[in-house]
Amino acid sequence: MQMSRTISEAHDVPFLPRPNTVRLVLSSEMPPEHLIATSMGLVFSEEGFLMTNLRARGWDIPGGHLEPGESPLTGVLREVLEETGYEAHVIDLFAHQIVRVDGPVPTDWSYPIPEGYQLFYLARVGRHVGLEITNEVTEARIFPIQEARRQRWVLEHSELFEEAWRRWQTA
Repeated sequence: MQMSRTISEAHDVPFLPRPNTVRLVLSSEMPPEHLIATSMGLVFSEEGFLMTNLRARGWDIPGGHLEPGESPLTGVLREVLEETGYEAHVIDLFAHQIVRVDGPVPTDWSYPIPEGYQLFYLARVGRHVGLEITNEVTEARIFPIQEARRQRWVLEHSELFEEAWRRWQTA
């Protein structure tokens, strides 16, 4: 039996069409694949936590939109490689974020409506093959855990990060 636990819920998130609800759920259960828009990686090594420095947002976790016809697993592996220069070895599907928009959406809205999903995979850092600096990514780095805990993304998602760190240590 799959167990899941909601760790956060927010309403009327400013950067989404309103009204909306965003719920973050710890779960290894795969949502309906046709509703999945993005895959993200929570990628650890013995040295720490892998992050990417995005020009638009600063230090963040690697991940992004799925290409047409791409599976969520293939998407996260591609995104981690593109945004960090590291291969990743996925341990498990770890969590998902449900984004529900109950109002009108812009004509250029490219996400499933009324409900779409963002997946979070728990993974190990693999081989470093080199990072190509792009208009999206400036650098990538493995942060020691204590230093990772001071990064904006981790501070904003501390419960998700800590649970991933706990699970990674026992995987």
